[in-house]
Amino acid sequence: MLGPSSTDSVLWESIVLNNEKAFALLFDRYWLRLYKTAVYFSKDEESSKDIVNAVFLTIWNRREVLVIDNFVNYLNSATRHEVFKFLKKRKAAKVSYVEEYPVHLEESVQNEALFRLSKTDIENELAVQLKKLPKRSATIFHMSKIQQLKNEEIAQILGITKHTVENQLSHAVKHLQIAFKNLPILLLILGSYYR
Repeated sequence: MLGPSSTDSVLWESIVLNNEKAFALLFDRYWLRLYKTAVYFSKDEESSKDIVNAVFLTIWNRREVLVIDNFVNYLNSATRHEVFKFLKKRKAAKVSYVEEYPVHLEESVQNEALFRLSKTDIENELAVQLKKLPKRSATIFHMSKIQQLKNEEIAQILGITKHTVENQLSHAVKHLQIAFKNLPILLLILGSYYR
């Protein structure tokens, strides 16, 4: 009989067979733990609820095709993945739009437009250079320098060691130093625009 003392594997076998009670027990067992993990990485309590609910919804909807050997590991990885998607989406949503501006600001707006144009050129070239890197190195560089995540956070999200993150970042920077002779300026520009 299913109950709070049932193992994860017993509950999972029942969930695969469409047992909603087993799903509710598993949900109650792990929801708070995953919520705390999501809050830690996203720094957003309200969105973390949605993130964890999305993880469980995916599990229920894909219960007939998922193969889960270690439920704790699967849930942690799925939550980190959802947080990463959330952070990526939130970063992309930060767009400013100005419909009208006073005439006396026209010159500063033109200067800003020129500066943004050169920034776009640099970003485009950076994107080209990052595509030449192994996918893992490019992802870690993007998370560190553009999303401004700490090495420990990147390691947690990707499920790798902090040492691996540092090695991959070093590899990416060495590649970019060859591609950009003025890399410190490039990183300064990126840092000022992606905070």
